[in-house]
Order: sequence, then C-alpha cells, then structure tokens
Amino acid sequence: MKKISFAVLVLIVLCTCSLSFGNDGASQDSGPNVEAIASGATVSPQEQAIINQRVLESFLQAYKDDIEINALTDALSDKALKEQAERQTPTEQRNREEVIDPNKSRGPFSVWVYPNHLTIIAFLDSYGEPWPLTAQPINSNTNAYKLNWSASAPHIVQVSVLQPYITTTIGVMLEGHTLPLTFSLRNGNGIQDVAVTYRVTGVAPSNLGAIEAVEPPLQSPILQQFVRRDYPEKARMLSVTGQTGSMAWEYENVFVFATKGGLIYPSDPFAIESAPDSDLVYYAFKDTPDAVAIQFGSRPLTLGIR
Repeated sequence: MKKISFAVLVLIVLCTCSLSFGNDGASQDSGPNVEAIASGATVSPQEQAIINQRVLESFLQAYKDDIEINALTDALSDKALKEQAERQTPTEQRNREEVIDPNKSRGPFSVWVYPNHLTIIAFLDSYGEPWPLTAQPINSNTNAYKLNWSASAPHIVQVSVLQPYITTTIGVMLEGHTLPLTFSLRNGNGIQDVAVTYRVTGVAPSNLGAIEAVEPPLQSPILQQFVRRDYPEKARMLSVTGQTGSMAWEYENVFVFATKGGLIYPSDPFAIESAPDSDLVYYAFKDTPDAVAIQFGSRPLTLGIR
C-alpha cells in the first residue's frame, strides 16, 4: 500500500468535515469552519483538537489493513521458523575415523557439527585403546559451543552447538603430550559428524604397561646387511625422535628398525635379527609406521619416525 502524507490526510479530513457539517446552521456550529480555515482564518483550539483527532483516526484507518497483514505475516513467519528448527535434520550424518600423527601436524582438524544434535569426539592410540586427555578441553567460544568432558571417560569430548553458523577452535591435551591438538568446529553445510574417532599414532603412556614387548622368534637373511652394518646403497636412513640409540631405514619398500629396547609397537615384524656384537635388535616391517613404541629398561617410550 502506498504511504499517505500527513498533508493529504489533513485535506481528506477537512473535506470530510465539510461534507459532514454541510451548510445548515446547526451542523456548522458543531464542527470546524472549513471555509474559514481555507482562507487562513485563525482556528480555535477546540477546532484544532477536532482536526487533529480526525487526522489521527484517518491515519490509523489508512494503515490499519497493512498493520494487521504485517502482524499476521510476522506471526506466521516466526511460527514457521520455529517449526522448521524443531524438525530440522542434517542432510548427511556420518561416523568417521581419522589418523593423527602429532609429529607431522597438530591441527586444526575439522569437525562438522549441527544444531540440536550431539557430536562425540574420541581419541584412541594405535592399538585402539583409549588415549585420555589430561585436562578440560579449551573452548575459544563458549557462547557458540558447549564442551562436555569427564574424568570417568577422559578420551571422549561431547560437543553441543549453542549458536549456528559460527566456527570456533578447541584444543585438547593428550596424556604424555606437551603441546595441544587443535580442532575447528564448523556447522552450516548440512553435514553432521555424529562420532569422530581419532587414532593418534603411538601408544598412550597409560597403556604401555599393559602391552607385552615383541619377542624375537623370527630369523631371516633380509637383515644381515644391516646387522653387519654393511648398509645397502639404496637404503634411506630415517630420523628417529624421542630417544638416541635407535635407528630406522627404508629399503626397497621395507621398513627396518634397530633398537636396544624391546619392541612394543608395531607388533607385526616379518623378520628379526639380533646383532652379535651389540645389544641392537633389527626388525623388518612391510610398512613404515609414523611412530614406534619400545620398552627401554623400565620405561616405555614412544618414538617418532620421519
């Protein structure tokens, strides 16, 4: 509806007044003198009050339909949005697993969440055992997301969305780590990670004592060159972080690892050789791991491989 100016409304009211009161004397006494007003004559306070009242009534009547329609539209819109939010479900829900190597990257790793739906993040070690967190996860936006973490299940974080269409970063501290892993919580594309399991390379320190070291029952000539320190020309030496004395190579799609400690992880070497002139034991694997766990004296150690 087109807007009606105040001047037009005044003119309408004045014309209405003229029609209402006519030319007979009785009616003229009961309303404003339109001819006098039009000629610029002074309007009495009583006449001005009547004009103002009728202008206001005309103004309200002119916009009454629009006001009622807009109010009804707003009410229906609010109701529709509320119902839509209540029945809203993600277009895709998924359970997924991802491997994390803290020696290569500490994040941020993306997790897709969804309003009114709970997302569970779990942390396991390479053996599939829980890798606990040592502290409450850090949440950079407590207004948009709520994190639940309990010492009774320290490897699990529950995520709830408080405000949609906001991305935030959280940080978790794993047992045995001095730096946090970071995760980017995202929502708005219709995808929900119902549960995300992160397998962290290595062995959680609290699980090392329960894992028996690998005994060397296997013998194979494949490691003889390494045992004799006559290393093949094509052998590429790798970096071992976390403890000196252990060595690692890649040679013709074989991973060779030498250590003085008992091997805990990986637990599937296809060949083992002991050096006759030292305490080193050589292990051969089909795949190169991201980390190796050994029992070094009374201490379990996790070593990074690069």
